Amino acid sequence: MPSQSSRTKLVASALAFTLLAGGVPAILPAQSAYAAAIGNTPFTDVSAGHWAEKHIAKLALQGIVNGYVTVNGTSEFRPAKSVTQEEAIVMALRFAGLQNEVQVGGTVTFPDSFKVSAYFKPYVKLALDKGILDEKEEFAIAAGNGGKGWGDIAASREWITKLLVRAIGENNKALQLANTKSAFNDDGQIASNYRGYVNASVSLGLVKGVTADKFDPKAPVNRMSLAALFSRAEALFPVQYEGQINGIVTKLSSSSVTVYNGGTEQTYTVGSDTLFYRADSDTAINASAIKLYTKISVITKLGKAVYLESLSDEQQIETITAKLDRVNAAGKYIYVWINDEPVKINFGDDLTILDVSGNTIKLADLKRDSSLTITLDKFRDQRLAVKLVADQQTGAGTVKGQFFNADNTIITYMDANKELVTKFLASKVDVTIPGINSATIDDLVKEADEIEITLNDNDRVTAVKVVNRNVETLNGATVESYSPDKKMMVIIDASGKNASIIYLNDKTKIDYNGKAISVADAAEYLTKGRKLNINASGQAAISVQFIYKQTGVITSINTSSSTLSINDGKSIISVPYVSGPTVELGGQSYGTLTDLKVGDTVTALLDSNQTRASTIQLHKTYQYTVTSINSQNKRVTVSTGVGSATRDLDLSGIDITDEKGTKLSVDKLSLGTNINVAYIGKAIQYVKAIEYTYGTIQSVNTTGFVVGFKNGTTKSISVGANFKVNKGTSSAANLSLLQAGDIVEVYLDAGDTVIVNVAVGEQRTFTSYSASDSTLWTLMTSSADNANFFRVTEETKVTYKGDNIAISTLKSGDAIIVYGFRNKAYEIKKV
Repeated sequence: MPSQSSRTKLVASALAFTLLAGGVPAILPAQSAYAAAIGNTPFTDVSAGHWAEKHIAKLALQGIVNGYVTVNGTSEFRPAKSVTQEEAIVMALRFAGLQNEVQVGGTVTFPDSFKVSAYFKPYVKLALDKGILDEKEEFAIAAGNGGKGWGDIAASREWITKLLVRAIGENNKALQLANTKSAFNDDGQIASNYRGYVNASVSLGLVKGVTADKFDPKAPVNRMSLAALFSRAEALFPVQYEGQINGIVTKLSSSSVTVYNGGTEQTYTVGSDTLFYRADSDTAINASAIKLYTKISVITKLGKAVYLESLSDEQQIETITAKLDRVNAAGKYIYVWINDEPVKINFGDDLTILDVSGNTIKLADLKRDSSLTITLDKFRDQRLAVKLVADQQTGAGTVKGQFFNADNTIITYMDANKELVTKFLASKVDVTIPGINSATIDDLVKEADEIEITLNDNDRVTAVKVVNRNVETLNGATVESYSPDKKMMVIIDASGKNASIIYLNDKTKIDYNGKAISVADAAEYLTKGRKLNINASGQAAISVQFIYKQTGVITSINTSSSTLSINDGKSIISVPYVSGPTVELGGQSYGTLTDLKVGDTVTALLDSNQTRASTIQLHKTYQYTVTSINSQNKRVTVSTGVGSATRDLDLSGIDITDEKGTKLSVDKLSLGTNINVAYIGKAIQYVKAIEYTYGTIQSVNTTGFVVGFKNGTTKSISVGANFKVNKGTSSAANLSLLQAGDIVEVYLDAGDTVIVNVAVGEQRTFTSYSASDSTLWTLMTSSADNANFFRVTEETKVTYKGDNIAISTLKSGDAIIVYGFRNKAYEIKKV
């Protein structure tokens, strides 16, 4: 017989253990990349991605489980090893925090037929005293066991459900469900005295079948199943384990996490081996999936967070609006007006202050009577503001500065303090430059033009006016001669009829093949016949661009004359091209001229003689779905939406924004996020993260509609002028297609059109639900029906006659109507 010491180790190692025989592939966080390669547990026989890996790792870190030490010094868990009833009792007591109540060393007497090993007797006695075990029932089991003992009996799946339900104090629920038939096809094999406990365990989300329709009640429970069972039960029966803290996450970075608990904040380090999970999933997550100000559970060792579990997505914050009265930076508070009453708002060192465009601003920049949107925590005794969003501080008006650069979304200028300031462009921007008709942002000259910018109420640029020059633009001019000593050019205009003298100077900006070069370096290229675009004020050249490309919208393609005609916004330009030019299509293999069509925007790159286009780059935006993220190398893998095709994108140096123009880093993207990727040829220009909104329409107005969500909140959506509604076979830019009660998804497509898709309910026959991968299965309508499954999320509503019901209450054969998009269910109505 093993010694008490060895038995203690054996029992402790037995404490690890759903009655689920499968799992889903893990999505491993960046922080767990190394750990994932060898598994997230200390046990060599629990491989990375094992379905019970989370539960085994968690209980091991809580000190509830140990492993079996092998002869070579490693530790094994032996997940498939069966657990006896007496071993399971020890685990139940330790799980319930009753270990200290066990009276070791006393005399414990049981009937002769109730055989329990000596070490386990005090544990079993305490379980009987606490009502965790039913004495009458367990004694009867032992008496009918033919003298084989009670403690050595392999714990069955149905027996374990009763032990667990009684251990967490849910016996009454089991009694209420005792006469209810379970959802499993082998319900007849479940003993009548266990049926209520099986139903209660399933209802509480503690156990699942070995398959969607089989429970296998008599099968013995192994260590991995019992680990998952007790790990899940912690959500219903929380126990404070050493080194474990539950609280609100207030900060989370790649190196640390800060948790608010009991009136104080504690910060713990985070390492590459820190594990991240959700309470409602067995799949590892990325740290970025944990929202700030939500409830988490953290297991710590020596000041380091070794395990973080997200307990809820509900942020413990609320948002209010107010008018600013005054700021006291030293006292860390502001006074605001709410409903004509002065209210003091406190804040901490980590207060985030943004303008409505998402730009960070200083506390000192806030103006009295500014409208503020204030985010307050709901968990501190003295509530703190964690975020302020202020309206436009200058109001609609103008600002001045020196132009620095711009693209299709922003403009940057240098203000009077020699600081660079960036503003977002409105959808339409009027540009005024003396001497240039129909000027655009592209006509501005960097570090030369003094500009006056007009802003709207949303702090977006609506107009730009150059105030320091009268510029003449000479596009397509040809060099006749150039004198380096005098820095003087004689040029012929595009008509070939008029000659002009243009002088260069040290401030002249010269662009050669996309690179800035000096006037001295430009001399060797300013040879007779060179074609240039020149901006000049009088005879002084402000900028000179060697023509190496032409950008515009295709108006015609003449394959007979090998000529491409494009509209550059000012005129129609005829661009000859070489035989078989290179055609670059964003994110794809190289194309041909047949891939281009009238209306496409292109850039034609000219050959070294500036006479013909050798490469034609298509301007196009694609919408992708992010499937994996490598934050360290700034790369993402995306699904293209065409079959199973994926692409790997390098986003180093690429501007990434959300729909509001707020700049994002790669690590702020999430798996499943849709992104619009804009290409010129094969080069990515910018990336925009797209938000999908799913909800039920509450009301429709002239400019949009209001949607409601499962949690009771609502959101007002304005569709603007560029939108399309798809409802059944109808598709139009017409809000009259919408009505209250419609279930919709709303998003921006690749062309920034607001798309509103209305879900059309599918009549289906329910067959089963797999909780392991959150998939609902229905009867195939034909042999060709390959869309008879639906993904279920925490946002999915399941209803019957208008009331919410648990998905577990659906029975095979039930008639249901599924509302969703691309096999993702938003609402399931039982008919």
